[in-house]
Amino acid sequence: MTNTTITTFTSINTIKTTTTTTTITFKSVIQSEYIRRLIFNQVGLISKQLASHVKEKGKTEYDQSMINTSLKGKDIAKLPRFEMISRFAMPWNFIKHYLSSSSQNDDVNAETKIRLFAISRYCAHQNATLDTLEHLVEWTPAFNPQQQQDGKNNNKDCYRHVRKPYRAGVMNCGGPSFKYGFASDIASVGNIDILRYLVTRYPNINLAGAKDNAAKFGYLSIMKLLEPFKTPLSKQGRNGGEYTENAVSDAAGNGSFDIIEYLFENGYTSLFSDYTLCRANSHFDIFKYLVENLTDKSYLKDADGYLEGAISSGNLDFVKYVYFNVTKDPGYGIDKAAENGFIEIIKFLHDNKVGKSENWEAAMSHAVMNGDLSMVEWLHHNRTESRTTNEMDYACSYGHISIVEWLHFNRTEGCTTRAMDYAKTLEIVQFLHINRTEGASANAIDNASSTGNLDIIKYLYSNRTEGCTPRAMVYAIKNNHINVVKFLYENKIGQWTEEVMNQAITYNCSIEMILFIDDKLKVGCTSPRSVETAAKNGRLDIIQYLHQHHNTSSSSSIWTSNIMDNAVEYGHINIVKYLHDNRSEGCGKKALSSAAGKGNLEMVEFLYENIVNQSNDKVTPYTYISNIPVMKYLLDNNIIDIKYIFHHYYSGDFEMEAFIKKYGQHPNKKIKNIITTFFGKK
Repeated sequence: MTNTTITTFTSINTIKTTTTTTTITFKSVIQSEYIRRLIFNQVGLISKQLASHVKEKGKTEYDQSMINTSLKGKDIAKLPRFEMISRFAMPWNFIKHYLSSSSQNDDVNAETKIRLFAISRYCAHQNATLDTLEHLVEWTPAFNPQQQQDGKNNNKDCYRHVRKPYRAGVMNCGGPSFKYGFASDIASVGNIDILRYLVTRYPNINLAGAKDNAAKFGYLSIMKLLEPFKTPLSKQGRNGGEYTENAVSDAAGNGSFDIIEYLFENGYTSLFSDYTLCRANSHFDIFKYLVENLTDKSYLKDADGYLEGAISSGNLDFVKYVYFNVTKDPGYGIDKAAENGFIEIIKFLHDNKVGKSENWEAAMSHAVMNGDLSMVEWLHHNRTESRTTNEMDYACSYGHISIVEWLHFNRTEGCTTRAMDYAKTLEIVQFLHINRTEGASANAIDNASSTGNLDIIKYLYSNRTEGCTPRAMVYAIKNNHINVVKFLYENKIGQWTEEVMNQAITYNCSIEMILFIDDKLKVGCTSPRSVETAAKNGRLDIIQYLHQHHNTSSSSSIWTSNIMDNAVEYGHINIVKYLHDNRSEGCGKKALSSAAGKGNLEMVEFLYENIVNQSNDKVTPYTYISNIPVMKYLLDNNIIDIKYIFHHYYSGDFEMEAFIKKYGQHPNKKIKNIITTFFGKK
């Protein structure tokens, strides 16, 4: 916000001053083309870095599809299986430009099933709108999620459990572990317009679990919408089986007072229990309502945790209500009040003599760790518990210099060597060294090496004599603090072990660290697992360095086929190519299966054309493949056993199923017979 003052002279004797206030809003900022371009370019950069990181971690094609990387509209439109609908819930004005025309004679073929699945997932998307859904139904008239008169739905796989995480190429993500399905998932995200449309257009739709999920996630309007309908659950439900105790407790825990009131007034009192009250103990209005309206008071007999929950909420009125009406046992609530700085609640508990001495023991420590000096002072003047060295030790490790100074000048317990050993800042170390006599131990430099605090290390080295242990160098290397490693080495502080190079590689240190260890510490790599980890992390620079400088007979044991296996599994084609060109260990028999399962066509092609073809290896059965180009390449090159083709894709992957059916037209009679025979039995 900026203020501009304009002074104008209306006459010789009159001065008129006008002040204009300009408020800078997000909208005004984003309307700047330059700023907008900067923001979205940065978003794109972050997205690419995230995607690269995920790939380096060896994620499958499914895992990669779950990462929320940013995409532009033109990229979203190119996604397979209508993901612009199912995954991104794009509006009709966007998607209509990329859809094939609808047909009144849609056959239930693979494309139609993919459409049905996409529309089903769209319905349960939080960004779905009724307008777009209506157009989608017009686009695919076969959409019909209701049961037929015979109680069956031939396309039920397309409507099942649509909120289960998206798996690229897997249309049927359901299973017995998921209790409900289509309508209940829509209720879970509060899409009332869509649900109203569906129950009106498809009166036989399965509503099992819809009311229960609406209650669980706080959508009273949906509960009321579904009042005329029966939405049975499993045997766990009571009162007609439409709600569960878990849903009621979740509503209480989520602070949905309107849901609790509605269920109570409509006779679902048997679903309320002591657990409901426990879940409500962060919400004063719900807790009070339950205590005052439920006739069964037996749950109040075992009232442990109620006052503790009220204290944790920070609501003094809530605390008073529970104290005077339910229980006076604070549990661990006093600690939480001190930790969160609830000074008025602390005063109330103290004035009313709540809790025994042991309930107050840790209050001072929690206040210290929170850096709350006013709370520390109040406890010091009003309570007698917790007078130990822990307080100053904690204040030092949490970096609260003001509390360290106050404790030093106002209390007598002092501290231990742990205070300086774990001091978070140089200022605290200096204060302790000058003002206290407890000193430190060798752990001080060790711990500072772990955190990379070179200033503390230099001060301790110059002013104290405790030194350090071999752990100092290990900690510095593990955490990639090259400046600390150099200082320890140059000043001959501490020692190091023969494992430091292995540790540096395993912990993904910089190449500068690797070179320093090799050159100055004269320690080489001796662990094959370290090299395998380097391949897993995509560290071609380390692989190259080790090959060039540790390729003697004495270091041959570090080179194994597992190195290339890891590079394959984690998608590092550059490492695979380097190893193939420069080394002879090759890869294991499962490398090709790993690449195929991750949908990495480039890796599959390279392995087959350069390595696997020589050993006649095939993709192992039950390697699930969701990438059609990969499947086609495997089939075309006879790298996959056609007898087990149906063990290589997920049931319900309609697009893959359609591809394999089409592949059944292959001129090879054996392939054709196996595929046509299988689909003839379905």
